[in-house]
Formats: sequence, structure tokens, C-alpha cells
Amino acid sequence: MRLLQTRGGETDLVYRHGIWYLLATCEVPEPAPVDVHDVLGIDLGRTNIATDSDGAFYCGSTGKGIRYQHRRLRNKLQKLF
Repeated sequence: MRLLQTRGGETDLVYRHGIWYLLATCEVPEPAPVDVHDVLGIDLGRTNIATDSDGAFYCGSTGKGIRYQHRRLRNKLQKLF
């Protein structure tokens, strides 16, 4: 109900695949930024599976096998479209 109070602009009623949807534009205030500490960044690469911001490298046959499975799945899905 709070979003309806902030509604602005157009509102559309759409029927798709047997379901009704109400599309409305709302003006929502932006939340205050939060201070973040202890962030871990990860770089995904070709040679090493992953390298984190602490300097540790991750590689191995398990990770390579998963990459191969994902590559095969991507190829199959791309052929469908």
C-alpha cells in the first residue's frame, strides 16, 4: 500500500499468459549509503579460476571441470536461439 501512495505518472493494466499485472511508476526515496568494511573482491580469469583481493589463487581440476560443463551448456543454449 505504501508504494501506491508514491505512484506517479502512468499506470497500465496488462494481461499476459493468463495473469493480470499492474504496471505503475513509483517515486521511492534513495536509501542512505552504508559504510562497508572487510570486502573480498574476486577476479575470475582464464589461467587461474579465481584470484581474491587477499592475493590467494584458486585453480584445480574440479574448477576446470565445472568450467567445461558451463561452456557446454552455454553452447547448447546458444544453438536453441
